[in-house]
Amino acid sequence: MATSRYIGVMIRLFAAQWPTHPISDDLVSLYESRFRNVPDEVLERAVVMCLDELVFWPKVVEVKQRVARVLLPNLPNPHDAWREVKRHLRAGHTQDAWSTPIIGQALEGIGGLRAFGKSPQEDESYWRTAFIKAFEVYRFRQEQAALSLPAGEMLELEAR
Repeated sequence: MATSRYIGVMIRLFAAQWPTHPISDDLVSLYESRFRNVPDEVLERAVVMCLDELVFWPKVVEVKQRVARVLLPNLPNPHDAWREVKRHLRAGHTQDAWSTPIIGQALEGIGGLRAFGKSPQEDESYWRTAFIKAFEVYRFRQEQAALSLPAGEMLELEAR
C-alpha cells in the first residue's frame, strides 16, 4: 500500500522534473487518495515510467495507466495482438491458445477466428480495425479491474 511518505517522494520527483507546476495541499491529497491502494514498489516503477515518458506533470490517469502496465506487463499492444491472430491463422490453428486471454475475447467479440478465416482477403482491414477496437476495450477493462483491486490482491496479480 502506498505510504504517505512515498506519495511525498513521488510529488518531489515530479516537482524536480516539472519545477514550474504548482503544488498544493489539494494536489497532495488527491494523489494520496488515488494511490493509497497501490503498493509502494508498484507505484515507484510507475513513477519512473512517468518521468521517462511524459512531457508534462502527470495527471492521475496517466500515473494509473503506468501502474496498470506494471501490474499487467505481459499485455501486448493491439497491433502485436493482431499479428498474433494472423500468425495463429496462418499456422492453421483452430483452437484458442493465445498469449493472453483478451486476444481470444476480442476476437470472439467480433465474430471469432473461424469467421475471420472464412472472410475474403479484401475484408481484412475491417477485421483488423474491429479487432483493435475490441482488444482496446478488453485491455481497458482488465487494467481497470487491476487498478480497483485491494493492495494484497494487486501483489498476487503482479506475481503472476
